[in-house]
Amino acid sequence: MKKIGIFGSYNYKSIGDTAILESMVSDLIERDKNISIVIFTSDPENLKKYFSEYKYAVLKLNFVNSLPIVYSTEKKVFSRESNKSNATKIRIRLKNKLKGNKLIYRSFKKLKNFSEKIYFDIFVILRYITFWKRIACEIKNLNLLIIGGGNLLMDMFYRWPIYLFIYSFIAKLCKTTMILYAVGVGPINTFRGKVYIKMCCRIAKSVTTRDYDSKLILEKMGIGKELISAADPAICLNAGIKKRTKKIGISFVPYFDSRYWPNPDEIVYKEYVKVMGNIINKFLSIYKYDIVFFASNFPRDFKTSIDVYEKIFFKDRVSIVEKQLKAREIISLVSSFELLISSRLHSIIFSAIAKTPFIAIAYQPKVNSFCKALSMEDYVIDLDKNVNINVNEFLNKVLYVLNNKKSIELKLDQGVRELRKLNNLNSDIVFSVLK
Repeated sequence: MKKIGIFGSYNYKSIGDTAILESMVSDLIERDKNISIVIFTSDPENLKKYFSEYKYAVLKLNFVNSLPIVYSTEKKVFSRESNKSNATKIRIRLKNKLKGNKLIYRSFKKLKNFSEKIYFDIFVILRYITFWKRIACEIKNLNLLIIGGGNLLMDMFYRWPIYLFIYSFIAKLCKTTMILYAVGVGPINTFRGKVYIKMCCRIAKSVTTRDYDSKLILEKMGIGKELISAADPAICLNAGIKKRTKKIGISFVPYFDSRYWPNPDEIVYKEYVKVMGNIINKFLSIYKYDIVFFASNFPRDFKTSIDVYEKIFFKDRVSIVEKQLKAREIISLVSSFELLISSRLHSIIFSAIAKTPFIAIAYQPKVNSFCKALSMEDYVIDLDKNVNINVNEFLNKVLYVLNNKKSIELKLDQGVRELRKLNNLNSDIVFSVLK
């Protein structure tokens, strides 16, 4: 029996990542029932419960804790708050003096941030060397290690690049073939991130990306091997379709919220919540629709839904789904809406599967990339730190979508069919490597 390992940013709270994993596992087992799969995850117990209802889960799936620092109290060492509380009077004085010269201060700050991250990298390897030896034992027994899918090749969250490198390097040491599977790329803004991601790509026997733009980024980085543009595996999920109701679904990412964002900015977040509230208020004052908020990342998105809800005047026409839904449950829910407004990529993917027209709020390039693949660029609103969204222009897009639902549904159906064909390239690579 062939044994495959899958490593990614999989946890129970992120429905998008769980949807990717669900689709990957289902596809691989459907194509070859004589394989077993080890899933390296930061949330093994909850994911095990999530998959327990599937008939193949007991015999085919094994869940292994992937990241030693996730549950460690020592993670507080690297928080900004602890760094501030431990700062000496000498450091504070030095900092105040450096602020007088902006060029020197910025250079010092960059050097400080870089050295802290390198310290973290050394710490996470040496402090948890026993843990990594256990991971190496698991990887050594694999026929193939898959790193993917999802938006993995990025450094927005500063801890992530070192984990990519460690798993790649362990696979190389163990002489276990490793591939990158349906990966999203970017943002990559640091020298450290670029180095680790390049090394990961060079170790990989094969690389497939989940969209064409991700492939272009890797090509510009000088990754000198064949790169295959495929699709996000979640596009292959299916669920029961409900009858359309006069409702609009909304799923918002907690944009720059300190409860979620790696580099938060409360001023930006409050402006974002205010603008979203204004859009909904104006829409409800003109059109006779109800609004349903739901979370793709629970409870983080749920908290943002509450913040926006507080800004809405027509509360009797607004409801919030107050529980975590599974991927297929969200697809089914979204199928009942006449329109989805979302900044979450996988909510938009679920909307495409359900053939529900959508307005996408692109807080990251990955949202634009998916919409481009569906030829739905005209239904995207770009979002940046200035939150410069024109309410009237936004509502004009909403009105156009509501008046052209049938043609948009046909476009979504055709686009999803094409993306599902592209997704086959991902699993084709897996079984060509296993031969």
